[in-house]
Amino acid sequence: MLQELNRRFAIGEQLKFEIHPSGLVQAKINTDKCSGSFFLLGAHIAEFQPRSQSQPILFMSGEAVFEFGKPIRGGIPICFPWFGPNKRDANAPTHGLVRTAVWDVLESKLTASGVLVTLGYQSAPFRLSLTVVFGETLDVTMNVRNEAATEQSCEVALHTYFQLGDARRATIVGLEQNEFRDQLTGQIHAAAGTGIRFTEETDRVYRGTASVVTIEDEANSRSIRIRPRNSYSTVVWNPWVAKSQRMSDFGDDEFERMCCVETANIAPHNWIIEAGQSQSVGFEISASSASRN
Repeated sequence: MLQELNRRFAIGEQLKFEIHPSGLVQAKINTDKCSGSFFLLGAHIAEFQPRSQSQPILFMSGEAVFEFGKPIRGGIPICFPWFGPNKRDANAPTHGLVRTAVWDVLESKLTASGVLVTLGYQSAPFRLSLTVVFGETLDVTMNVRNEAATEQSCEVALHTYFQLGDARRATIVGLEQNEFRDQLTGQIHAAAGTGIRFTEETDRVYRGTASVVTIEDEANSRSIRIRPRNSYSTVVWNPWVAKSQRMSDFGDDEFERMCCVETANIAPHNWIIEAGQSQSVGFEISASSASRN
């Protein structure tokens, strides 16, 4: 399998497939624009670091489990076709079916923007594709096609973990005018009008669009910008102390060095896809020194 993947899809030293120590297939990106990696398990983007940045953009837990059938903690897991617990089946896996499935490589090529890779997976009645461009920015697009004869509903979230110097000193801006649902209490809150700071466990679903969401990573003296596309939900999450201690695949103090800002379409903004039609969602991530505009 590995030999065939490299024969068909490797791009010199810029994109190569290898076997991770766990036995999973991993692809490594190494260009003059960035370094990065992804796994075929879950179409999971694990690493992205532009050459202009001294620190990675994506956070990966040091306790992450790399094993067939289990989700990887950190990077960009894909939540689909539901987000969180399944509301109809308490025994169904949290966050859906595709983050623990092995995806296929459909395409790879070198573009002016960077290394482009498309991965695919079929989860009836849906056909999924994930297109990623590793360049000076990270551009991700997920496309979902409904191959059933009737309309289908689904939820999707690109569950992105960002690396921070210190979560207590970070601020998220761009969602000040959006109402949100506190997932911890179930309450709906009006737009706060201020940036988001982390002082306790935070789990919120912001409703509506946002043209740009910026993480001011003060401790690393940088700004991380997320430009979402076709997204009507944004999830902001930090597990803080107690939940970090309860998660076996997450370090007890790792909450200090991460936050999640998730580009999503989840209830009440879940997708209704007509028979034979498609929907897509995506984002572009960039980073710059905090002193720049």
